[in-house]
Amino acid sequence: MDGILAMGYVDHGAYLNFTGPNLSFSRGKSKIMLGMLPSLRYKQDTGVTKNSPIIPSLGVGITYSYKRCVFQLPLYYNAKTSTANGNWQLGVGLGFRLKK
Repeated sequence: MDGILAMGYVDHGAYLNFTGPNLSFSRGKSKIMLGMLPSLRYKQDTGVTKNSPIIPSLGVGITYSYKRCVFQLPLYYNAKTSTANGNWQLGVGLGFRLKK
């Protein structure tokens, strides 16, 4: 078993993910990955019309782990709406490496 659970901040909200398919490089107790990040994002809307506060999302990013500690820099895309252009949002997160 090998996986990562990460939580962090992006675009005035939070995310939770388990790393997905990735390209990785390991050396000793360190591992760096570039890959997809299937996630659940949490963001509370402030306008009159509101979306669901929990949204499934797919991000991409770099994840670094040393022993069981994880640091993550994900990118998530916010789609274009009638009031805002589509754009990429950079996040930051910490996590725990599940390793058997």
